[in-house]
Amino acid sequence: MLAPNRGSAERPNISPERLLSLAAEVVNASPRAIGDLLEVLRREPAILGLLDHRLFEASSRSHFHSTAESYAQRAADASYMGEGNRQLARAVRASMAELVRSAPGGRIRILDVGAGVGAPTTVTLLRELASHSEGPLDLEICAVDHCREVVERTQALFDTSADEPEIGQWLASARCHMVDGSAMGFEAGSFDLVVCGFVLHHCNLLDKRDIVGEMLRVTRPGGLVALVDEFQDSGLHSHRYSGMSSCDTAGLECFVDLGGMVSIFESLARSTVIQARDGHEADGAWIMVAARRHPHAPTETSQAQSESD
Repeated sequence: MLAPNRGSAERPNISPERLLSLAAEVVNASPRAIGDLLEVLRREPAILGLLDHRLFEASSRSHFHSTAESYAQRAADASYMGEGNRQLARAVRASMAELVRSAPGGRIRILDVGAGVGAPTTVTLLRELASHSEGPLDLEICAVDHCREVVERTQALFDTSADEPEIGQWLASARCHMVDGSAMGFEAGSFDLVVCGFVLHHCNLLDKRDIVGEMLRVTRPGGLVALVDEFQDSGLHSHRYSGMSSCDTAGLECFVDLGGMVSIFESLARSTVIQARDGHEADGAWIMVAARRHPHAPTETSQAQSESD
């Protein structure tokens, strides 16, 4: 079973508790604490990564407790999310025969980036494949999310899904890992298919590009990347990224339209967009892009891996 490479970088000598204590004192404008913290960072630059991880994990946990249940329910109820996931599933199904033909041993390795509770994008995809497959499919499912609670709950759902009609045999062997989508730690070309559902509107424009780039990196040459996201036509501010987007500064959410998302793929020059669609439902709008990784594209090493070498 595929799993991210956690790396072998040395851990800093300072304890996380002491680091967070220093950071808290700095927030309170303690001159001595500021000096102590600067000295720690001068001696041990690796501590920056640890601090960022600890604070991000704590923030993610808090965000999960306040929004994950409602967001999971929203994913089940919102017609625009359901239709967006179905459009992604249909786009993948249209390319499935070619993926199987070109996959080593015929096994399709699927990665769901930012899977969310229960991995609804993957579940929709599997139901579409099961309903239209002309024969048995050999699928290996891997899901990732940055929030520990989401990962634990999703893995628990996978572990108890063996009796799920039509798709239980795939979900029961699936694995979920806690991973940053912009530096996942998987070897280049590890997956035949990478999907991402309703994640990128939570990211700023530069992070969107980093995550799409990482999705392409872990996709094998000739493999497929497919994503679906939310789009809102209006917001507090608007920006240009070869297409209109709106940014909700209160919620820190940036929405890119279909042209903007296609431009992100084109700017990375590693794939060819084969499908691009958008749609408006009564309760929201969606965009969907599917791109094939260039067959002879060179592989790259992720930032997470290179930092651990």
